[in-house]
Amino acid sequence: MSFFPIDISLKNKKCIIIGGGRIAERKASSLLSCGAKVKLVSPKLTSYLHQLFLEGKIEWSRKEFEEEDIVDCFLVIGATDNFEVNQRVSKVALKKNLLTNIVNAPKLGNFIFPSIIKQGDLIISISTSGKYPLLSKKIKEDLKEKLVSDYSKFLKLLKEVELKIKERSFSPSERRKILRKIIESDAFTYLKEGKENQARKRVEECIS
Repeated sequence: MSFFPIDISLKNKKCIIIGGGRIAERKASSLLSCGAKVKLVSPKLTSYLHQLFLEGKIEWSRKEFEEEDIVDCFLVIGATDNFEVNQRVSKVALKKNLLTNIVNAPKLGNFIFPSIIKQGDLIISISTSGKYPLLSKKIKEDLKEKLVSDYSKFLKLLKEVELKIKERSFSPSERRKILRKIIESDAFTYLKEGKENQARKRVEECIS
């Protein structure tokens, strides 16, 4: 199966998770962090998910899955430990042309969750097309250890620069040229070496 990578907004989108275990915990947390409206369908929940329910952060239907549970939603996740239930979730959701993920059975859905590194506005998605999740996890750990922190700092610096550029009434084409010049300069190298003052000095030189 070939996947098309995409970043998508889930803000205020209704997302339903069938299941209430540890995997459902992780998926619910990820969806909530993106501003989604999360509902779980399961006879029982983990203590963490139950606390989210008590706090009003998620909805909960305390029952076994039925076809009518998937109504007016944007995204569906099958996260039970029962393969037959997950198959039924897949069949119903795909019939309704919904974004569908079946945990541990990517072929039953139409999208998969990549490994994600997020620091500030920097988001890096890593996928092996659902075939080798342990390798995705290793790549994630390697990248996070070696590069992500530095690039996250650089991204934060670029955001500060963009505000300065806007204040100086540069044209859109001039802004792009300045940002390209900064990105291609040694400012990032200075940041990697912990020389923030030199990095900022180089940025000012690029602007002027």
